[in-house]
Amino acid sequence: MKPIIFVLFLLAPVVFYGQKAQPHNYMSMVLAGDNFIMSVDSKSYKKFDVSKEKLVSGMKGLTDLTPLLRRIEEYEEIGWELFHFGTIGTTGTLVIMRKAKL
Repeated sequence: MKPIIFVLFLLAPVVFYGQKAQPHNYMSMVLAGDNFIMSVDSKSYKKFDVSKEKLVSGMKGLTDLTPLLRRIEEYEEIGWELFHFGTIGTTGTLVIMRKAKL
């Protein structure tokens, strides 16, 4: 039993630190009121008015994250992963997603 634990102890650094960090593309999404803003790797910038999307969901005010959640689902289906979810002040929601560069 002790030799097995010793071997695992020796191999742990190789397993955890031996892997190279993989470069990623990053995308930010911000929902603030009726404005939805997207940026991919700080190279493209898109701004959308999502007031009509919010009306479809039936919710009102800043608690309606439907437009943001829809886009997260869309991008997860094409390989992006949720990296960070947070708030901006008291009225904005920030999402950062990433995808491994090919």
